[in-house]
Amino acid sequence: MTAEPLQPQLWPGERAIVSARTLRASATRLADLVVKARRRAALMDAQLGHLRASARAPQVWIVLAAFAPLGLDQMASAFGISRRGTYAIRDALVAARMARRETVKGKVLLVAEEPRRERLSAPLDQAPALSHPALAEFDAAMTDIDQLLARTSGPG
Repeated sequence: MTAEPLQPQLWPGERAIVSARTLRASATRLADLVVKARRRAALMDAQLGHLRASARAPQVWIVLAAFAPLGLDQMASAFGISRRGTYAIRDALVAARMARRETVKGKVLLVAEEPRRERLSAPLDQAPALSHPALAEFDAAMTDIDQLLARTSGPG
């Protein structure tokens, strides 16, 4: 048995419409992720911009935010820094309110803090996720197609 018999029966062209809607939803999610990444980058620049260009605190914060809390030993081995360097990174991230120090079962962990809206600049905060004219045309075309399908799929 193959998956083809189990697929819904669609009218000619309807599969393309379903695919277009799915593609639009994916593009919207990706655009939202881009906006979120821009906000996080702006936050990181505002909070850690005063550090040297070779500072590892931004790299550590990216790993903390993307994956999980790190112990100081893990941070030292993952980023190739000394134990004293881990303290400096921890202090910089805690001072910037981008991370917090926790103790779990006697082990010190550095945990990423979620960015807060009030810290972000207004232009990035109000940036529309999808404002391209082509997407407005796409929405209008999809509305026209929906209206056409509603007229042709009435009781017959």
